[in-house]
Amino acid sequence: MSLRVLCVNSGSSSLKLALYEDETPIASSAVEGIGLGEGRLTVRDGSSRILRDEPGSFHDAGAALRGAVGAARFPDPDAAGHRIVHGGADHTAPERVTPQLLAALRTLIPLAPLHLPAALNGIEAVSAHFPGLPQIACFDTAFHRRMSAVAQRLPLPRELRAKGIQRYGFHGLSYEYVVATLGAATLGRAVIAHLGNGASLAAVCDGSPSTRPWGSRRRAAS
Repeated sequence: MSLRVLCVNSGSSSLKLALYEDETPIASSAVEGIGLGEGRLTVRDGSSRILRDEPGSFHDAGAALRGAVGAARFPDPDAAGHRIVHGGADHTAPERVTPQLLAALRTLIPLAPLHLPAALNGIEAVSAHFPGLPQIACFDTAFHRRMSAVAQRLPLPRELRAKGIQRYGFHGLSYEYVVATLGAATLGRAVIAHLGNGASLAAVCDGSPSTRPWGSRRRAAS
């Protein structure tokens, strides 16, 4: 039995959707300029060929979602997955969206004030458009939670760490994709670059964030 999953990436003024059947892309759509008066809607087929590219006005995430889903003529999905930029210290793996999870994410807004409200708006928009649809939150910070406790600490007073100030790492879903696509054995020791509107680098060793000097490993291996 195949499974249709709607992948949702909500930005502060943009919304990107992609529908997959199992692992096969069916279609995608993107809305830019949400809440800015002059927006743009783009729809692509499963081969990334542009089907529609036109201006539009989308006053909030709900309007953007309705426009993007309607223009792409998505069939109803079986589930939705959301990219969540910040999961804090406690959310280390994908989780089913529940009222309790939403409440916990709202407490993390000070750690990502530009991105988390947009992600929460995206979840609410999907809930309104597809009532009862199972939704999964996937956290960009989860990949980096495998760093050692020492590596996650910053050289700051302990009382600041108690308030949640530490090294979290970002773009983890991008890094996980690279590791999964190329394979941890193929990558070995590598530096992966995520380059876009936001940019970062991550050193990985055997598919996990590297937290020790590579030189010491080579000496140990020899």
